[in-house]
Amino acid sequence: KHTKPLIEKLRANLGDRPIALIRHAELLDFLGTHTNTTQKSSWNRYRATIRGIFKFAVEAEYIHSSPAETLKLEKIPKRAPKALTDGENQTVYRHLPDYCQIIVQLLVDTTGLRRSQLFRLEWRDVDTTSRKLTIRNPKDGEDMVLPIPQPTADVIGLFARGE
Repeated sequence: KHTKPLIEKLRANLGDRPIALIRHAELLDFLGTHTNTTQKSSWNRYRATIRGIFKFAVEAEYIHSSPAETLKLEKIPKRAPKALTDGENQTVYRHLPDYCQIIVQLLVDTTGLRRSQLFRLEWRDVDTTSRKLTIRNPKDGEDMVLPIPQPTADVIGLFARGE
């Protein structure tokens, strides 16, 4: 649904000519004049759509080579996610059911814990006395032991005792 308007514009601009007659320069001209955006992600979507159309034409043997093959995608720097403030964390935490609080506490306080690692945790992996969390079978294959901050150990201890 996002690419249909682009395809319609492309067809209107290039006409009903055979696909074999469309040249690289025409695609560049089209991208320069008919894609009213400055967003790199939008440019990339347009370029990827056009490349996909011509790739299909090559695979279906309508054309021998793609004039869109050299349309390069823009590098888009990854944005760091916006972290919640301490106050926002506390507000979210207070509104969670008890069983979710332990999960959130581990995610907030334990550095480097992946979601898959969190969901594989068992009670035997948690040692609240020495405040250590064992992550079994991480990506590199060696078990990891992570420190558990005291507030998190307290929450886990209360939950484990059913308090």
